[in-house]
Amino acid sequence: MTALRTRRRGVGAVAAVLAAAAVLTACGQDESEGTWVSGDLTVGAAAQTDLQIIGELYAAALRGTGVRVDTDLVVGDRADALRALDSGRVSVVPDYTGAALEFYQPLGEEPAAGDGALDVDADVDPRAETVDPSLELLARALPEHLRVADPALAARRDTVVVTAQAAAALPEPTLSAFSPQCADAVLGLDAGFLAPDYTVAALADGYGCTFAKQRWQTSADAALAALAGGSLGAAGGHAEDPAVAAHDLVALDDDRDLLPGQHVVPVFRSTKLGDEQVRALNKVAGELSTEDLFAMVRRVDDGEATVAEVVAQWLPAHGF
Repeated sequence: MTALRTRRRGVGAVAAVLAAAAVLTACGQDESEGTWVSGDLTVGAAAQTDLQIIGELYAAALRGTGVRVDTDLVVGDRADALRALDSGRVSVVPDYTGAALEFYQPLGEEPAAGDGALDVDADVDPRAETVDPSLELLARALPEHLRVADPALAARRDTVVVTAQAAAALPEPTLSAFSPQCADAVLGLDAGFLAPDYTVAALADGYGCTFAKQRWQTSADAALAALAGGSLGAAGGHAEDPAVAAHDLVALDDDRDLLPGQHVVPVFRSTKLGDEQVRALNKVAGELSTEDLFAMVRRVDDGEATVAEVVAQWLPAHGF
């Protein structure tokens, strides 16, 4: 496996990479003929609420460019959706940068010591909310027939998840309060956890939190289930993940703002979108905030509204 070594940059610093991808897309390179191939589009998404909402937003924005757009928002899990994109069954798929990176450049087993470390620019503020080490890596890891457009403002934040009982025993449910216990705890990680090497290093450097052992899990939900079942002392997770509450767990607050988020990003087939369609996706990226996205997710998951209803309310409020 290629070591995940890169200089950490904020979203603005990786814009050049993503802009280059968009330029290539705008040129519409067909893999065989060298010409742009237009046609009807299908937006696909894994069957989870946040990605279904984003898929509907992308579909609406693309329809605004005059193309016919279908949706398939129950493709299966993340891997199913990205395989459908690879095969050409769908044209665009929303995902998170770190999770998509894991699909196209798997971490597999735990890296050897020193493998996958991230060099850090001294002039980059590690507390910046926009830091996402996976952005540039994803742009580079995609096969030639796929591209990414701009990452959205919306992101999900990495943190450490513990049981409700463990959180109640802390003076406050924060990483700072939990850090003295790290040395005695086994941390469960899944490969979709954003740049695990970076996040684990940030915990060690920023909080003095070095876990006794790291145990790789098959998925984020498997890690949370193992924690709830008592076989782990903590798990890597996302503060916005509804599965955390479903397992009666607590996401610890990153009280020093040291851990990055992985941003929402559209992955698409380069032969299917022209520059007008890419601009439409980029407009969604510039309008969709973390607060907006997960407020919509909560309304849908709580049964207050459907995906179609929250999307219909969000679109006109943001100029669509």
